[in-house]
Amino acid sequence: MSRSGKSALFHLVMAACLIGSANGAHAKLRLPRIFSHRMVLQRDQEMPVWGWANSNATVTVTLADAKATVKANEKGHWRVKLPAMKAGGPHTFVVTAGPRSRITYKDVLVGDVWLCSGQSNMVYPIKGRWRVPNADEVIAAAKYPRIRRTGGYGWQSCSPNTVAKFSAVGFFFARKLHDELDRKVPIGILNLSYNGSTIESWMPPDAAGKGAGSRFKSRFGHILGYPIRGGVWYQGESNMSRAENYGAQLRRLITGWRRLWKQEELPVAVVQLPPYGKYGRRLPTMWTQQMSILDLPATGFVVTTDVGELDNIHPPRKQEVGERAALWALGTVYGKRDLVWSGPVMKSVAIQDGKAIVTFDHVGSGLVTRNEKPPSLFELAGSGGTFVPAKAAIDGHTVVLTSVKVPAPKKVRFGWTGVKFSNLINAEGLPARPFPAVPPSQKE
Repeated sequence: MSRSGKSALFHLVMAACLIGSANGAHAKLRLPRIFSHRMVLQRDQEMPVWGWANSNATVTVTLADAKATVKANEKGHWRVKLPAMKAGGPHTFVVTAGPRSRITYKDVLVGDVWLCSGQSNMVYPIKGRWRVPNADEVIAAAKYPRIRRTGGYGWQSCSPNTVAKFSAVGFFFARKLHDELDRKVPIGILNLSYNGSTIESWMPPDAAGKGAGSRFKSRFGHILGYPIRGGVWYQGESNMSRAENYGAQLRRLITGWRRLWKQEELPVAVVQLPPYGKYGRRLPTMWTQQMSILDLPATGFVVTTDVGELDNIHPPRKQEVGERAALWALGTVYGKRDLVWSGPVMKSVAIQDGKAIVTFDHVGSGLVTRNEKPPSLFELAGSGGTFVPAKAAIDGHTVVLTSVKVPAPKKVRFGWTGVKFSNLINAEGLPARPFPAVPPSQKE
């Protein structure tokens, strides 16, 4: 071949290489941004993976020893399912769509992913405008590389350099799970929360009545299908003015999550709004509505009657909130029977010789009070229906109530005020759940 022919062939080959490179650069292989380096994938469940590529491209997804291949449709959409995996990692996660189109995510863990959603008290970081007690010590000790968090776009490992901006409730929840599960199970926190948001804005499609809420569309839309272990919901402040409707809305929210994640009994804990002066008499209405979902399976109620501040809608004691939510999960979702996971819960009320006797479940090592004084905020009502403070004394698993003003009690209630803090706890330090007016021989 002549020199000029060789030159022409060289330029032809180079042109072909450039065209091939250009095609690879524009192969459009991509995944939702919930997939990234350092992500946590849900263990013990099939793992859907989805995204976009060139139309009809063959897409292969590999994670550790698992592998799945699918052909993208004409619009370039594709979706595969990796088999369920045990907790572990770190792994490398690779997606290819031909020899020149490849995405690699490193330091991927398989563990449990928990959704944390709601408004500002779920947003509330470790350190910021409102800081948790001992924030600097918490941050310095936060060396938990197997705890990860995401807001739906990329993942961060937990370290002293990153944890300050973690949701405080989410972090303390994750840390408690991490420690109690012997640090063998990586924990991922999917924090989808927003300051001042209403429950309506988080409603899934159909649950809202007129399509999805605005926050649901913007924050949930791209992560639906990403498997989770359960959820923690901390919201209600922005719905206080219409609290009487909250229970029905919360029920639709939970059942909507379960439908979308195809888990009929997806575990969900609801955090009680703590006492706050400006809410006053409205709070018990909200508590009634929040607790109304407890007849749904796999639901929990995180009591916060002792950690609020009457002049602060954002009380800083988030460690107790997160850890109590984790205790509920450990005791019910993870089935750990060797721990006390709840504070005292009213079981029944009986009347005997003019006394009201309240029996409690979840007393742990015994009923006590936080300040060694008699139990507070118990009230009795007679046939007239007016409640008055009762004299209370602990007797084993019961609290015995009397009042000279109510010689024949007809109803009992406990802690049913939004402007005072009750002192009844179990010996493990977990507060008793308040309850509304209950007649004798009737469970809450």
